[in-house]
Amino acid sequence: MKSGRNISKLEVWWRRSARNRRAEELFLCIPRKMLMTLESAQNSVLGPLLQQDRILTAMGNVSLAFHLLCERANPASMWLPYIRSLPQEYSIPLYYQPEEVQLLLGTQAIQDVLSQFKNTARQYAYFFKLLQTHPAAGVLPLKDRFTFDDYRWAVSSVMTRQNQIPTEDGTQLTHALIPLWDMCNHTNGLITTGYNLEDDRCECVALRNYKENEQIYIFYGTRSNADFFVHNGFFFQDNIHDRVKIKLGISKSERLYTMKAEVLARAGIPVSCVFALHGNESPVSSQLLAFLRVFCMTEEELKNYIGGDSINKILNLSNVDYPVSWGNEIKLWTFLETRVTLLLKNYKTTSEVDSNLLQQPDLSPHARVAVQLRLAEKQILLKSLAIGQAKLVVLKKK
Repeated sequence: MKSGRNISKLEVWWRRSARNRRAEELFLCIPRKMLMTLESAQNSVLGPLLQQDRILTAMGNVSLAFHLLCERANPASMWLPYIRSLPQEYSIPLYYQPEEVQLLLGTQAIQDVLSQFKNTARQYAYFFKLLQTHPAAGVLPLKDRFTFDDYRWAVSSVMTRQNQIPTEDGTQLTHALIPLWDMCNHTNGLITTGYNLEDDRCECVALRNYKENEQIYIFYGTRSNADFFVHNGFFFQDNIHDRVKIKLGISKSERLYTMKAEVLARAGIPVSCVFALHGNESPVSSQLLAFLRVFCMTEEELKNYIGGDSINKILNLSNVDYPVSWGNEIKLWTFLETRVTLLLKNYKTTSEVDSNLLQQPDLSPHARVAVQLRLAEKQILLKSLAIGQAKLVVLKKK
């Protein structure tokens, strides 16, 4: 699920197993010389410009995008068959129309989407001028044919497919496009791809048993659907790692700030942090629970966690079975209920409206993914709210 689009026959063929395969069986090896990397870009016609321009030097993903464009324009490029297999356009937000972007209002993805538009447009304007004026750009095949659509395509190709591999000397990581491997779709599981420095190649083993002609999947990582949407252009329905961000912090103007900051420091938790509410059975993580307990402590409770013999108490802050006090538990769940309610008010529609929209057969692919995303976020928040309210009922009885 790199990005929803028209899929080539090569990609359909490649995604299917040629025979039965066992879990953890090595099924793919891609040597370094087949990869498009920052190192191969530096050794290409693009090399002098990469060394002299500060933006290209600092942004490896953008350098890789230019490498892709230069190789696409080179009829003798060894990567041309790979490049021709790439989609002509992508389903990431850069390809959304204004009315489709409006469907994202209230979601946690909207700011990243707007930043993506803004940054891409600014970069294109900068590089368009650079290609016309920089002496090292004169030899590039892009000078007279560098459109916004070209840049958007290259940036999207890198964004949806890039990975990191060790450099040739193994001392650091570098950006890379990995042909064939980057055609595999995502599913839940574990990372099964690595880099073999001894044989100097990217290797991937089977995530599970596969039958002949069955589609082969890989695991992209523990990413939220908002992340998948912004950077890959898809929504994964069964994402066990989906989550909604919630930013919390303790104000320095608060009277008990110093004491709370000390307790949090002992627990290894910052005084201000972006936490997450999860879509699984336990929406509140142990770290978030510990923060909320300290956030809601009274002065007397804080003193009990600052003394010399408080190490066990600090360790138990994240343990659901060891409340600070019943009053503290009531305060933290009441506070969380209020914050979640405020987050839900950011959305312009209800869950019922979104569910009904998804039943419409004429909903465009872009609109469908946007509505799926905002509905999933609401469902996580509503689930967190319900669990918090149930906790309060039990606590108040106690």
